[in-house]
Amino acid sequence: MSRLILSPPPTATRAQAVELAADGQLAERLERPHQRRGEELVALACLFAALFAELVVIRFGIDAQDEGYFLEQATRVLQGQIPYRDFDSLYTPGLLYVHALVLSLFGGSPLIDLRVVGLVSRVVLALGLYLLCRSLVRPAIAVLPPLFILVGLDRVPSTWEPHPGWPSAALTILGVWAFMRLPSQVGWRRAALLIGLGAITGLAFVFKQNAGVLLGLALVLGLAWQGPTVTRPLRVIQISLLVLVLAATVWLIHPHASVPIAEYFILPLVAAAYAALRPIRVASDGRRLGQLVGGVVCLGIGFSLVSLPWMVALLSALNWDVDLVKSFVGVTNQDVLWYPLTGPGGGAWATLLALALALLLLVRARGWSARLLALLLALACGATMVVVTAEQGESLPLALLLAPGRAAYGWPLVLPFVSILAAALLSTTALPPRTAWTLRWLTVASAVTFLTQYPRVDEVHLTWSACLPLAIGAVVLAYLFTALARGWHVRGFNRYVLATALVLVPLASAARNLGVRSEGFVGMVDTSLPGSPAAGIQLASRTRLVDPPMVAGISVPTPEASRLIAAAQYVSANTRPREPIFVYPTAPLLYVLADRPNPTRFAHLYPGAASPSELTTVIGELARVNLVVVSESQLLFWGKPAQNTDLETYLANNYTPVAQFGDYYVLRRTPGA
Repeated sequence: MSRLILSPPPTATRAQAVELAADGQLAERLERPHQRRGEELVALACLFAALFAELVVIRFGIDAQDEGYFLEQATRVLQGQIPYRDFDSLYTPGLLYVHALVLSLFGGSPLIDLRVVGLVSRVVLALGLYLLCRSLVRPAIAVLPPLFILVGLDRVPSTWEPHPGWPSAALTILGVWAFMRLPSQVGWRRAALLIGLGAITGLAFVFKQNAGVLLGLALVLGLAWQGPTVTRPLRVIQISLLVLVLAATVWLIHPHASVPIAEYFILPLVAAAYAALRPIRVASDGRRLGQLVGGVVCLGIGFSLVSLPWMVALLSALNWDVDLVKSFVGVTNQDVLWYPLTGPGGGAWATLLALALALLLLVRARGWSARLLALLLALACGATMVVVTAEQGESLPLALLLAPGRAAYGWPLVLPFVSILAAALLSTTALPPRTAWTLRWLTVASAVTFLTQYPRVDEVHLTWSACLPLAIGAVVLAYLFTALARGWHVRGFNRYVLATALVLVPLASAARNLGVRSEGFVGMVDTSLPGSPAAGIQLASRTRLVDPPMVAGISVPTPEASRLIAAAQYVSANTRPREPIFVYPTAPLLYVLADRPNPTRFAHLYPGAASPSELTTVIGELARVNLVVVSESQLLFWGKPAQNTDLETYLANNYTPVAQFGDYYVLRRTPGA
């Protein structure tokens, strides 16, 4: 079996290492320290190269929606406004105030300042995930999950996403990694560690409420679902917690419940619970309920030390109006946040899986005839993939280049789901006790924190919810590679073929994401034109901005400069300083670029974002607004106006189009309206 948890300490003798290996705790062969050091350096070099690539493109791209959302809110804080009272916010205020602090300290380009905060969060997340995985598997495997996050899921510079998911995911990884040290701690050290874990949970909560709640729930389950023996009262609590978690999950997903959604979120929890509770036995001298209560109290102390000060300060500033903080205690309209699960569809996904299986057959084949047949099968699967995914009139080189990514559509959403189920199964096999416990804990933590994916069940939010599932997926991958290599007697070049087969789907998913994140900066050209590249791909035209000053030096696709930037410049030139404007339904970066205030409490005002009474207030506030900017593309994206019908009717009756910049329409109040 592969090295899952432990390796010989540097000072261990060969006899000691052989003895440990006999207990099943080491790799199939002794590791040479200098070989591992070289592998570690290569792994870290790859990781830092991915992070450096994000630093290189920090002045590329612009996002009117999400980047504008967080920047507009940070500027309102700097103006003295208070979240939840003066403007609406979907998240707990941690990242909001971090952004405001950074803007006030550095005073450069606010977009770059926010991206630096996001980049620091990415560094912490990537290194934390690597260190967590490194305690489980060798460097070449441990680096795969953070690389997949940075390359296969992150979407800079197409979308920078200065989202609270980055710091909350990094803190979740830190908390889960620290909990792995709990079995070796006793007495006051154990209590201090638990208090520290509670504090980490509080920090995660201050950045993103559901991330903090789910991390805390995972820690409580980790304390409760420990063995190997428990007393009967504690056993009752273990089962009760399982029922409670499943019931809470059903309650959470019921507004958009379907068989796929139920399977996607409930099956991992059931598998993790089975893996955790299966080996625990009831005994009179087992762990007692009081031990669990003491641990939970320590977690609560740590959480309170972090959370109570800022919550009291915030509520005091809100005059103790608890209704204003409903957005981060679960009282939100899921319908406006909902994004359905879209897994692999069509038939292209099957060709990718078939190619992976064909490569496995190639490794397994014995004799030249069998190998030739397996190779022909692999080539046939690859050719079928190209045929199925190619678009009409597309050149062959371009079809070959894009085929793997197109076939991987939907697969990223499947990977964490499969990883949790596979890790739960692996933890029930004959593993060393410490290894089995660690894997069970990570499986439980992965299944619980994966619920942060709901209700936005898309690949963007997968960037933060899939970190832990990908980590245990790496453990399964290491075990599977070693088991197959040993069972099939794989040697030499075939080991690389085997490794390629096992990571083919993630590799193709990463290739697809590279295409997504290059949108606007890489363009397709007609290969029939003279001088066109054979592959039909070339760098698209881009513009280096000089105005407004806050975005000077940022390079954007040329069409974006003639749309968003031109609209902002027009608004700025045709309004007075501090004159309010209104952007509908969502493109809040325009408020910042034009340096004009938002008279409403909403940065996004898509259908369902505001209640009927709040919309009435918005319409009243528009009485002092002369210019309105409407994004046609966002109107099409959000569909029917629904609750916003009265607002759209008001805009149509009281404003007249005066300018157009791409899909942005500038409206001026009609005289006499």
